Amino acid sequence: MKSRLVLIITMVLWSTAGVFTRKISMPAYQITFFRYLSAFIFMTWIFLIKRRKIDLKNTAKDYKALIITGVALALNSMMMIASYEYITISKAIICYYVAPIIVAVFSRILFKEQISLKKACCLIAAFIGIIFTALSESQAAESNPLLGITCALMAAVFYAVLTLGGKSVKSLTGINLMVVQFFISFVTCAVYSFLSGGIDFGSLTPNNIFYLLIVGIVYTDICYLIYFNTIKKIPAHETAILTYTEPAAAVFISYFILKEGASALQFIGAFMVIFSMCISEMDFKRFKLKIITKKLDKNKILQK
Repeated sequence: MKSRLVLIITMVLWSTAGVFTRKISMPAYQITFFRYLSAFIFMTWIFLIKRRKIDLKNTAKDYKALIITGVALALNSMMMIASYEYITISKAIICYYVAPIIVAVFSRILFKEQISLKKACCLIAAFIGIIFTALSESQAAESNPLLGITCALMAAVFYAVLTLGGKSVKSLTGINLMVVQFFISFVTCAVYSFLSGGIDFGSLTPNNIFYLLIVGIVYTDICYLIYFNTIKKIPAHETAILTYTEPAAAVFISYFILKEGASALQFIGAFMVIFSMCISEMDFKRFKLKIITKKLDKNKILQK
C-alpha cells in the first residue's frame, strides 16, 4: 500500500511540472538543455556516492538503443515544455497520453505483441477522448492551440520511441541507465541549441536558476529515482493504472488551482482517456479469482 501511495504522489507531482517550467523565461530548448545538464550532474554525484560502475564493454552492445532513447528523451522533454507555452497544462498532458496508444500499436507491429479486444476498444475510446480534448475550447487564453497540441502529440511520439527503444537495452538498469540517458539527452540539447543560435547564459537570472534546479533535480532526478524504485514493488498492470493519476491531477490543478478553466467537451475527453486506459490495464480474471478465493477461504472458516 505504501508503494502505491508513493507512486500516486509522484504522478501528482509530475502533473505540476508545467507550472514551474512556465516560470522560466527561456525557450523550450534552453530549458531542456539546463534541465538535463543539472540532472546529469546531480545523478552523476549520486552515482559516485553509491560507488557504481558501468561496464563499458558490455554497454557498447546497446549503443544504438541508448543513443535513440537518449535523443528521444531530450526531444520528448523539449516538445512537452513547448506545449505548455501554447495551451493549458491539462490539455497538454491529456494529449500527451496518446503515447500508450502509440506504444500498443507499434508493439503489435514490431514485437508481435497481441492486443485483446478489450484493450483495442479501450485504445479507440481513449483516442476519441484525446480528439475531444484537442477540439475543446479553453476558458484560459491559449496563444496557439494547434501548435500546442502538435507539440504535445510529438512529445507522445518521442515517449513511445523511448519506451520501445528501452526494451532493447539489456546492459543497463536503474541509476546506471539514467546517467547514460541523461548524458546523451544533454548532448542532444547542446547540439540542438548550437544549431538554433546557441545558449543565452545571460538569461540565467536567480529566478530562472531556481526554477531550473527544481525542474532538473526534483522533477527529473528525484521523481525518476522514486518512480523506478517504486514500480519494482508493484505489479505492472497496477503501475499502468496508477500512472493515470497524472492526467487526472493535471485536470484538477488546471481547473481549480490555476483557474485555466475547461469546457464540458474537455472534461468528457479527459474522463474517456483516463477511464478507458485504466480499464484496459485491469485484470478482471485475476480480480474474479481473488473474490472466489476469498469466498472459499471464508466458507472453510465457517465450516470449522
